[in-house]
Amino acid sequence: MIGIAGMAAPIAAWWVGAAGRDNLVIGPWQTSLSTGGVDADMYTRSYVAITALLALNRNEVIYFEARRDDDGRKLSASCNYDVTGGPIQSRWWSITAYADDNFLIPNAANRFSYNIRSLRTAPDGHYSI
Repeated sequence: MIGIAGMAAPIAAWWVGAAGRDNLVIGPWQTSLSTGGVDADMYTRSYVAITALLALNRNEVIYFEARRDDDGRKLSASCNYDVTGGPIQSRWWSITAYADDNFLIPNAANRFSYNIRSLRTAPDGHYSI
């Protein structure tokens, strides 16, 4: 943890970020309401730094993540998942799968992300990945 004084801050930042004291939760998806905001405290900023998240300004982006499935089980690379949804009211969005180390997951299809332009949707705007 070069650049962060002592071990207490990174450990506390990881715990606070993981615990989500200001999280918005929708099913298995959650986001921190302060990530990317000017009111983010030192723990949120440290969590962003140690997880290598490029947090843009809150006015531009909201980052949701899911680490568990709809039944509460931890996500696993040995399982297949369906991600389904409907129209999202935004200029742009994407869905990307990351490994536990927050890096992209190598795969035979060499496919790392779906976004508003690359994802085929039904006529009503719903999608299934």
